[in-house]
Amino acid sequence: AVDRKKRAEEFLALALRAQQNNNWSAASKNFAESMIRYPAPEALAGYAHANLRMFGQKRRRDGTTREHMAEDVAYALAYYEAALAANLVLHRLEVEAQAKLRRDVECLAEFKRAGEPAGEC
Repeated sequence: AVDRKKRAEEFLALALRAQQNNNWSAASKNFAESMIRYPAPEALAGYAHANLRMFGQKRRRDGTTREHMAEDVAYALAYYEAALAANLVLHRLEVEAQAKLRRDVECLAEFKRAGEPAGEC
C-alpha cells in the first residue's frame, strides 16, 4: 500500500507539472494514473479539470462545444463530487482548496440544472 501511495504522489507531481504547462492531455493521463493508485481529492479534481480543458480544446477545434457541453459538465461534476467525498475521508485539502472545490461543484451543478454557465467555474 505504501508503494501505491508513493507512486500516486509521483504521478500527481507529473500531472501538476503538465497542468502548469497547459498540457491537458498529459495532465489528464497522470491524474488518472495517480487516482487509480490512491484516489486523493486533488487527483480526482485535477482529473476533472484537465479533462474539461482538454475536451474544451478538442470541441473548439471540432466546432462541437455546444453539442457536448452538457455531457462534459456532467462528467466533470461527478469527479468533483467524488473529490469532495474523498476529502471527507482523507482530509487532504486546505481550507481554501476545499472552498474552491465546493464552489466548482455548486457552479457545475447549477450549469447542469440550468443548461448554461452560472458564472466562472
